[in-house]
Formats: sequence, C-alpha cells, structure tokens
Amino acid sequence: MSITNTGAPQGAVLSPVVFTVYSNECVSQNTGDTHVLKFADDTWFLVVVVVVVVIVVVVVVVVEVVVVLVVVALVVVVVVVAVVVVVLVVVVVVVVAVVVVVVVVVW
Repeated sequence: MSITNTGAPQGAVLSPVVFTVYSNECVSQNTGDTHVLKFADDTWFLVVVVVVVVIVVVVVVVVEVVVVLVVVALVVVVVVVAVVVVVLVVVVVVVVAVVVVVVVVVW
C-alpha cells in the first residue's frame, strides 16, 4: 500500500512550523479559505517557540561543554601537581640518602 498524489514531500520529516505552514497552504489551495486552520495564523508563535528551544539547547550545550572543559583542566592541574609532588619527594629522598651516605662514610 503506497500513498501517492498527496502533494507532500515524500520521505521528508516536517518540523511543526513547516507542517503548519504547509497544511495552511494545502487547505487554502483546496478551499480558497486561508483561515481554515486557525493555528496556522499563529505560525510566528511556533517560530518563537522553536527559536527559544534552539537557544536553550545551544546554551545548555555550551554550558555543558564549558563545564567539561573546566573539569578536564582541573584534572590536568591535579595530575601535574601530583607529578611535581612525587618528583620533589623523590629528589628529597635522594638528597637525604646522599647526605646520610656521605655522613656515614666521612665519620
């Protein structure tokens, strides 16, 4: 069973805004009345809603990326500090060992 001659774009996934405008256009072509779908007159409202949703999603994604980058930077700083501390501890241990050996040999 196939749908043919509907005039709809085949295989297209229409967003609510595009669907609203498209439906209003189909009704106006078939009936001559451009106000059959009352919600189609409020297409600007749908556009605003879609734009606000897109802005919120973009802001959330940007904030999330920034948080991830900050966490990664903090992890890098912690790792670098840990490595520096380990190196300093090793240097201190080696210096103390050398001093102990020199003191024991000299005495």
